[in-house]
Order: sequence, then C-alpha cells, then structure tokens
Amino acid sequence: MRRAKPFVAPLSEGELRAEAERLVRDGRMPSLADLSQAVLESRKVYAIKIRRARREARRKIAIN
Repeated sequence: MRRAKPFVAPLSEGELRAEAERLVRDGRMPSLADLSQAVLESRKVYAIKIRRARREARRKIAIN
C-alpha cells in the first residue's frame, strides 16, 4: 500500500525546541485551549480504530 503523504523524519529535541521558539516568536504558536481541542477531536476520530487494533494484536498473540 502506498502512503498518501511523503514520510517526514522526526525532529530531534533541539530541532523541536527551536521550532517551538520560532512559532512563539512569530506569534503562530496555538494556545493551550486550541491544542487541547485538536487533541480531543483527533481522539474522537481515532479512538475506535486504536482500540480495534489493540484487540486484534491481543488476539494474534493469544492464538500464536
């Protein structure tokens, strides 16, 4: 299966810190309320899929 988006390598701790500082400096860092709302919405979308994947993984371990 092909990926919809190209793979992006994770940032190191220093790179992440520098990016956060740049966003704060530019005034583009989201507020804590905005961030919390985005996390809540994504959890609503993916919670069922995550639980299903965990159940299937447990079944595979129990069967094998």
